[in-house]
Amino acid sequence: MGEPAEVVSVALERLTCGTCGISFAVPATWLAGRRSGEEEGGRFYCPNGHGRQFRETDVDRLKRQLKQAEAARDWHQRRAAERDRQLVAARGQMTKLKRRIQHGVCPECQRSFQNLRRHMATKHPQLTLPGA
Repeated sequence: MGEPAEVVSVALERLTCGTCGISFAVPATWLAGRRSGEEEGGRFYCPNGHGRQFRETDVDRLKRQLKQAEAARDWHQRRAAERDRQLVAARGQMTKLKRRIQHGVCPECQRSFQNLRRHMATKHPQLTLPGA
C-alpha cells in the first residue's frame, strides 16, 4: 500500500444554489476571490451545473462611482489650474508686446522707430499701460 496522506485543514463556507437548492461548501479563500470579482468576474457553478455569480452590491457600486467622481473632479481641477497658468502667461506676453510697441519697437524686426513711439503717444494715449 501507499504512504499515508498528509492531513490538510481548509476552512469551508457553505453556499446554497438559488436555482436547485443544493447546499455545498467551498474553500473560504476561493469564495473571497469570487465575491470580490477578481476571479472570473465572480462567476462559478453549483455542483449541478447551474451558473451563479456574485453581483456588485449597492454599497460597492456607490463606492466605485464616488471614486470615479473624485478622480474626475481632481482631473478637472488640475486642468483648470493649468488653464489659469496659461492665461496668466499669455496676458504677460501681451503686456510685454504692447509695451514694446508703445516704446516704438517693431514686434517683428525688433527695430526702434521714433515716429512709431511718437504716433502711439499722440494718437493712442488710451493704450498707455501703467508703468510704461
